[in-house]
Amino acid sequence: MSTPTATEPVTTGAVGPERAARWRRGLVLVVAGIVLVQGVSPRTGGADEAEVEAARQEAREASIAFSNTETRLGELDVEIARTQASIRVTLVKFETLRSILAEEAIQQYVRAGAGEVPLVSADINVQARASALSRAARGQATSRADDLAAVKVRLEREQADLSRQQADAEHTRLVQRERRTALYNRLEELQAIEARRLENERLAEQARRQAAAEAEALAAEAAYQASRTDNSPSAPVPSRPVVPASWLCPITGAYVFSDTWGEYRSYGRSHKGTDMFAGYGTPLVAVVGGEAINYGWSYAGGYDVFLLGDDGNRYYYAHLDGYPTEGRVEQGDVIGYVGDTGNASGVPHLHFEIHPGGGGWTNPYSTLVRYC
Repeated sequence: MSTPTATEPVTTGAVGPERAARWRRGLVLVVAGIVLVQGVSPRTGGADEAEVEAARQEAREASIAFSNTETRLGELDVEIARTQASIRVTLVKFETLRSILAEEAIQQYVRAGAGEVPLVSADINVQARASALSRAARGQATSRADDLAAVKVRLEREQADLSRQQADAEHTRLVQRERRTALYNRLEELQAIEARRLENERLAEQARRQAAAEAEALAAEAAYQASRTDNSPSAPVPSRPVVPASWLCPITGAYVFSDTWGEYRSYGRSHKGTDMFAGYGTPLVAVVGGEAINYGWSYAGGYDVFLLGDDGNRYYYAHLDGYPTEGRVEQGDVIGYVGDTGNASGVPHLHFEIHPGGGGWTNPYSTLVRYC
């Protein structure tokens, strides 16, 4: 213990204002040090984040590859339908020409047998007309025979095109099944990594709160000690503002999506939404508050629901697993679960649409990228 000097008066009991101020500053530094050492960011860094991002990127690439095969199948549907229609027209033309040629051959045979066109005539004019008519008939028949041969070649070419297109479609379907398996394998891996990350975040948040509570207790003790010797009012600590989200991502858990707006789909359709791939049963939530309306089951969308948003927009959720929620929902309420109903059999995902003002479609991708 040091001996007091002439410039440092001896104090008993109460602490002097200057020493109290120094003591408070030192305590603040200690508290700050505790927070810096013990406090952990809610988002884990380092390898965990890199692992999550790598898994997410692999899943995203797998979803794009799968969507590309779906688009190719849509293009092949259109090509096959066009070729089949052209074959039907060509077949009609082929059969018509063949029937005409057969009928003309029969008529010529009948006429020749009946002697309607004499081979020799005493009247030179009659003979000339008969020869001209015979040459014209032969020429016309030859022309029709050439047309028939050309149509036959065209028909064979179209049938070969159809066989090639159908083989291409079958191969693409095989590739699609392989890519679908790869996509959901990547999604399962992403789910496992996301679960680990969320557990790390939970532990980090727990540690942060504990450190913050300890720091708050130390700060409260410092303020109490200071209040015994210093009557100056302390500035209030402002509370952190809470900013409500204006829009929520419609899907939770592990998911991937890409911009497939306008791409070909089966039966010549174009894609009018965003497909968000996720595992069966992944919860789907209301992006805004509003009225959830279930119009039943549709061939394309399966179990689906329209959300008439309080913001004036209409939102569409399709391919749900079972009947969705109906009635009034608040933002964040579960509105359904990811499934593969409708024309999504074997490919569980959410098909999501935005109809601004309740009208036509708009590409939802940019909105989803912002909030998901």
